[in-house]
Amino acid sequence: MRHGQEDEYVVILPDGPAWIEANGAVQDVAGNSIVFVPPGESRVILPEGGTIVRLFTAKAADLLALCPNRAAYDAGRSHIPPFATWPAPRAATRSAPIVLMSRRKRAVSAASSAARPSW
Repeated sequence: MRHGQEDEYVVILPDGPAWIEANGAVQDVAGNSIVFVPPGESRVILPEGGTIVRLFTAKAADLLALCPNRAAYDAGRSHIPPFATWPAPRAATRSAPIVLMSRRKRAVSAASSAARPSW
């Protein structure tokens, strides 16, 4: 669960499916997918268990504070350009998760739909 996430982050699902909620919108996502989760409130549930990889920027100060090597990057590196954010989107900020890539579609059965938590 992420509260008040400042910027979007990436969810990589290498094997099993997930339910991803962002700002009240819920998306069923098949395994072997890449998802961009928008800023704000979000949560990811793996109903069948499995592996999840999440990629955050340094704007996630709560996570940055947990990194044992956080001070190692305080000074710039000559071979790494400074981080620059992308321009803001022209339209209103999106609020639902966006599935960037999915290699297989997962059929959602009535049983799995009924088992999905109501948020």
